[in-house]
Amino acid sequence: MNYLIRPISYNGLERVEPLEYPESALREAILNAIIHKDYSSTYTFLRVYDDRLHLWNPGGLPEELSVEELKKEHSSYPRNRNIANVFFKAGYIESWGRGTNKIIDACLEAGLPEPLIKEEQGGVSIKGQ
Repeated sequence: MNYLIRPISYNGLERVEPLEYPESALREAILNAIIHKDYSSTYTFLRVYDDRLHLWNPGGLPEELSVEELKKEHSSYPRNRNIANVFFKAGYIESWGRGTNKIIDACLEAGLPEPLIKEEQGGVSIKGQ
C-alpha cells in the first residue's frame, strides 16, 4: 500500500517530506475531535487509506448547527467546555467556532478539494478527498 505518497525532495542534505494534507488542517481536525468528542461513547477513529484520510468522532452536532452552517461563520458549542477552555488558554485554539473553516481554508489553499464533512453513524466525520 502507498498510504498517501507525496514526492520527496531535498534541501541540501535535509530530506523534505511534505504532508498530504496541511499540518494546520490536521491539527485543527484533531483538536476539534478532542473538544467535541462524546466521551461517554466509543473511540475517535482516524483511518488512513491509499487516497484519503477519514476522521470520525462520536457525538452528533448540536441541534443548533448543521453541516452547512459549519462551513460559514457559526457559534461554537463545545461538548467539553473544560477541555476547550484549557486548549484556548494554552493557545491551541485562537477563537471559538472557526475550526471547520480553518480546515476547509487550509485544504483549498493547498490546492486540495474541500473535505467532506457529514453526520453519520452517531458522530461527525471529515474525509479528505
